Amino acid sequence: MDRLIQYAAASVAAAFPGRALIPAAQGWEFVGGNGKTSRNLICQGRFPLALIKRGRQNFVPAGALVSYLAEQLQAAGWTPPLAMIPAGSGIPTPSAAASTAPAPALRGRPSREEEVRARAAGLSVREWRLQQRAAAAQQSRSIDAAGRQS
Repeated sequence: MDRLIQYAAASVAAAFPGRALIPAAQGWEFVGGNGKTSRNLICQGRFPLALIKRGRQNFVPAGALVSYLAEQLQAAGWTPPLAMIPAGSGIPTPSAAASTAPAPALRGRPSREEEVRARAAGLSVREWRLQQRAAAAQQSRSIDAAGRQS
């Protein structure tokens, strides 16, 4: 099972470099499902992966996607060849270019919640958004570092 987890982790990291949260439809398509089906399953409460809701959008944690993919591969009886598993800890690090690339800026009118939180912090909405992106990137890096250490 370890080889399957390593393979699944490498596949998810290659498909979604540096991302701890993946949009549910993209995650479902990654494991072979249909985007519309994912929305139906979420509405019916039968979506097989853990979900995190941010605003109106549902996200799947990368770890949940890795374990689901490994379970599906094991159920199918598939074993990855040794050549397909990266050397070392088994979980490859994203390329330096991908990890240093800034996340796309949020566009459009800020929500009321963003305005209130920015005002409470004494910042403009733009500054508050930049601060939030930096905090999320730092958290993602610390999660990545913790995963590499274990």
